[in-house]
Amino acid sequence: MIIPNWYHQPGKHCGSVALSDIAHFQGHSLSEPFCFGLGEGLAFYSLSTPGQSPSHRIFLRCADLEGNFFRNIGIPFEWKTETDPEAALELAEKALERGAPVLLRTDLRHLDYYQTKTHFAGHAIVLWGIDRGQGKAYVSDTHWEGLQELPIESLKKARWVESFPISVQNDYFEAVIFKLPKDWAPVLRSALKKNAEAMLSAGPLEGACGVLGIESLSKEFPRWIEKEDRAWIGRFFYQTIEKRGTGGGAFRRLYADFLEEACPKVPELQSWKGAEQMRQIADLWTEVALQMKEFSEADRSDLLSKTAGLMARLASQEKALYQSLCSLI
Repeated sequence: MIIPNWYHQPGKHCGSVALSDIAHFQGHSLSEPFCFGLGEGLAFYSLSTPGQSPSHRIFLRCADLEGNFFRNIGIPFEWKTETDPEAALELAEKALERGAPVLLRTDLRHLDYYQTKTHFAGHAIVLWGIDRGQGKAYVSDTHWEGLQELPIESLKKARWVESFPISVQNDYFEAVIFKLPKDWAPVLRSALKKNAEAMLSAGPLEGACGVLGIESLSKEFPRWIEKEDRAWIGRFFYQTIEKRGTGGGAFRRLYADFLEEACPKVPELQSWKGAEQMRQIADLWTEVALQMKEFSEADRSDLLSKTAGLMARLASQEKALYQSLCSLI
């Protein structure tokens, strides 16, 4: 059984593509960038992870994108979990029988069509169908065209993974029918301001979050020449900023597209140049990524010093943009 009239438009980031697919299925033409922005998607976390590979990581998207999206349009949201894999599958089947696609969190390693041995937990996909006779599940996923066939047993494995720093425990959300706000202005003001304030806040990880986290990291870079896994850290930084479902530029390019679409709907932002400024910030993030890629190959301390300067500029530019936004709304 596959839900009739399923919808999938390939895009850049797993969570925002999944949200856009669900919205379109319900008759709401919300673009991927718009869904990302409604989900208050921008973030920055810097995390030292001794004993892990790599030993330092950054995270550039907020952890609760999907929940923020639904709550911002007035829909209660909670990731439901289930300890038993078969029971979790049965719950998903019942949702499909009701005609509701199911938003899932998974680990890439067990999604056969990726053909990877690398754990990457928290990856969002949409379940559209299950065929018990063939032992297949049918899902939509980020940049892949159409629906992907996946062995049911692989889906079960992908839905329960205890890994660092994110685990998934058969997390799911039944995408119930929802309506959109009649007046977007207050909804967008709230989403924009909350995301900007989160980036200006010290956050739960003191000195490692938001703009302060970017500033702190810029001061750490020169010391990384002493790290044993410095080449892998550099390569992973490059991938995290530019490749791993960010749309390039550390999600900032995707957010710039959101600003371009959202600001005309908010009267006080119609003459604000936020989208243009965010694209410049995204380009600077791309420059950081390429610098770290070069460092991973050349192992030169001067490259780290140059990256430190770029990160300091990033912190300053992002801070100015978020402060400007907060002052306007």
